[in-house]
Amino acid sequence: MSNPSRIKLLIAAHSGSRGGAEYCLDTLLEHLDRERFDAQVLFAWPGPMVEQARRRGYPVEIWPWAWWMGYEPTVWHWRNVVLGSLWRAVRLVRRLRRERIDVVYTNTAVIFEPALAARWAGVPHVWHVHEILGSQSMRPHLLPWRWMVRRIGRWSERVIFESHTARQRCQGLVPEEKMRVVYNSVRFRLAEVAAPQPACSAGHPLPQRGEGGCSPLPWRERPAVLKATPGEGDAESSGGFPLSPPSPPPLSHEWERGEEGCRVVWIGRLSERKDPIGFLQAIVRMHQAHQCRFLLVGEGPLEAQVRQTIQELGLADRCQLLGFREDVRPILQEADLLVLTSREESFGLVLAEAGAFGLPVVATRTQGPTEIVVDGQTGFLVAVGDTDALAGAMDRLVVQPALRRQMGQAAQERVRQLFDPVQNTRQIENILAEVAEFARGQKT
Repeated sequence: MSNPSRIKLLIAAHSGSRGGAEYCLDTLLEHLDRERFDAQVLFAWPGPMVEQARRRGYPVEIWPWAWWMGYEPTVWHWRNVVLGSLWRAVRLVRRLRRERIDVVYTNTAVIFEPALAARWAGVPHVWHVHEILGSQSMRPHLLPWRWMVRRIGRWSERVIFESHTARQRCQGLVPEEKMRVVYNSVRFRLAEVAAPQPACSAGHPLPQRGEGGCSPLPWRERPAVLKATPGEGDAESSGGFPLSPPSPPPLSHEWERGEEGCRVVWIGRLSERKDPIGFLQAIVRMHQAHQCRFLLVGEGPLEAQVRQTIQELGLADRCQLLGFREDVRPILQEADLLVLTSREESFGLVLAEAGAFGLPVVATRTQGPTEIVVDGQTGFLVAVGDTDALAGAMDRLVVQPALRRQMGQAAQERVRQLFDPVQNTRQIENILAEVAEFARGQKT
């Protein structure tokens, strides 16, 4: 028998694919208090995150929500908008009333129908914006972007942003009293501290796996690594990170064997926004690149160009491109330094995840990274597109292992304070409960 005091929550998601907003939703679903919330999830289309939600025990359905920003202008999209949006909104209104839903939560700014339906049904709505909203962002726009942002504020009781910078973009368009900031969380629990690995001295040749001396993995002295709590789940209940993966594929023979002293990793979608080409151009400007191995992890539309650039710049002997990896923890465990070169970034979750592993970072001075990275304390921030500054920051960390260790320790503590998944899920829960309980009070 259901508990009438539980808050009935309907969650709308724009995609069942893997991505930043989708991973944030999965973290919420993993840690959501089931005693407090009775939740169901409506995804726009099938995908691995849909199956993950089902494995977590949530009722899941597919509703092909139309995107009003950031869409591909295909015939299918326009038919979905023109012929489907109004019908789905009316259908959802009936469902919200029939099932007596207490609050609707939309996990992205790119879909609008759930918010519109909630408004028509008189059900409170919370919008979680995982994007940077502006005239040059999330293009194309179905309507003028300022009009859409004003609707986001008008159709919601609360609007959650993942950084203060993203929130400031909507200043004057969304009512001040409705805006909240909740940082995204790392996708594993920060519960235990593992013993640090013995490390080699900087610049010394590194032993092969199984030889005496320091451990070749992770090859460095650094802070202890924050681990998932043993027994807290498996591949089906660990936020997309299998806690005990069944023999993951090796990173590469070169990455494992390497004779160089510092491992530098870049993780992200191979797209113009993430700018992997800028990372490669910075490598050739480094003075200490000969001491490093470089690894790019990801896939995307620029894959062929990235491979070609690696060859053209003469980096094939020390720079490798790895495909997409669902679980990047083994990579972070083996790295010495993480680099993020995004031209625009609403948050930058991989920076927080690197911090959890005691890694310093070098990132571009964009929206989210400026709130994750404390420049000069947990890593370095450089101007977007400034490959000389990027190369200089990498050089500095390559030759100063003590600085890497110091920054890694500071990054780890910052992760504990700001990016803990349980703590941040409770913040979202409290926002949802606040609007739901206020609406209940208004009806009595």
